[in-house]
Amino acid sequence: MGVVKVNNLIVYAYHGCLAEEAIIGSEYVINIKAWGKTKGSAKSDSLEDAIDYVLLSDVAVAQMKIRANLLENVVVMGNYLNKRLHELKDKHPMIGDVRGKGLFQGVELVKDRGTREPVHESIAIAVAGDCMANGVIIGRTNRSFTSHNNTLCLSPALIATQSELDEIVDAIDGAITRITA
Repeated sequence: MGVVKVNNLIVYAYHGCLAEEAIIGSEYVINIKAWGKTKGSAKSDSLEDAIDYVLLSDVAVAQMKIRANLLENVVVMGNYLNKRLHELKDKHPMIGDVRGKGLFQGVELVKDRGTREPVHESIAIAVAGDCMANGVIIGRTNRSFTSHNNTLCLSPALIATQSELDEIVDAIDGAITRITA
């Protein structure tokens, strides 16, 4: 830790930040600055604790910002994914329904849209397998149900980008096209 004392203000270089310390009574009062901006303040009996409190609070704020950006990404990219899957539904009669929330989406595969009779589970297995062979991993409903194992389950990463979602949808499109050819 580097230390410089100017009048009654002591400035520390600590964890890559500058800590301005003033002693009021028996407490340390800390102002942390990084990249020229005040990051936070704290009071403590210990200098290191005061600095750590401020740095930890800064980490908490950063984590909240990351979570907020994740939520925004889930909403925006979820809407985009749902739109792309509905476009796929318009193209392939085998897709009976698209449903979901955010980035958690399901694509129901049917023999007939009118009756909504499900395809045999081997079709969903084939679509998922074709996607995997082309580098895209998707899920599907499985044997936990005695029937209706005909839904492709998508749950991409919360940080998924538009191009990554396009890759998923394009893989499903290609798989359905090859299987129904």
